Amino acid sequence: AGLAQMQSSPNALPYIQRIEQEAENLDKMIADVLTLSRLEAQSHTLFKELNDINSVLGQVISDAEFEAKQHGKSLICQGKVDCQFSFDANSLASALENVLRNAIKYATSEVNVTVKQQNDTLFVVICDDGPGVPDEYLTAIFEPFFRVSQARDRNSGGTGLGLAISKHAIEAHQGSIHLSNQPNAGLCVTITLPLES
Repeated sequence: AGLAQMQSSPNALPYIQRIEQEAENLDKMIADVLTLSRLEAQSHTLFKELNDINSVLGQVISDAEFEAKQHGKSLICQGKVDCQFSFDANSLASALENVLRNAIKYATSEVNVTVKQQNDTLFVVICDDGPGVPDEYLTAIFEPFFRVSQARDRNSGGTGLGLAISKHAIEAHQGSIHLSNQPNAGLCVTITLPLES
């Protein structure tokens, strides 16, 4: 594609750019499939070490705020925790990032993130004001390649693997992830993580 771009006519340029975009989408899907298969086979080694969860949350939320702003949406964060526990920073950051990107993608205008600690459990609740998900799909949405709207995800470049990867990464930390529709509109994702001493 790169060589063709250097030697192409202006008329061919849009087609070559499309080829590059599709190659990038394919590359991302292959990477996601490999990540998911390693997590499912439990062959993905977690590099757990004592970390401050705020450093991971802070970076992920900062990136999400920037992305939300690019789409004309706002991200509001509430709550703060002051705790350290043993976790794989890259794996957990990736799981949270997938959920946040999903919320930003389908939000109408706003995403709310609430972080709190109760006893030995960390809660991260991410809610958007989008259309939500039909109740019958709330558990199926974690299945690899499952999409509520095939056309919508295809146009947005999604692979249908993000939430499946998040679920496996969170469960690898002995946590859980749960989806629920809000009474008015939007979807809430509740992530719970045990705080190991």
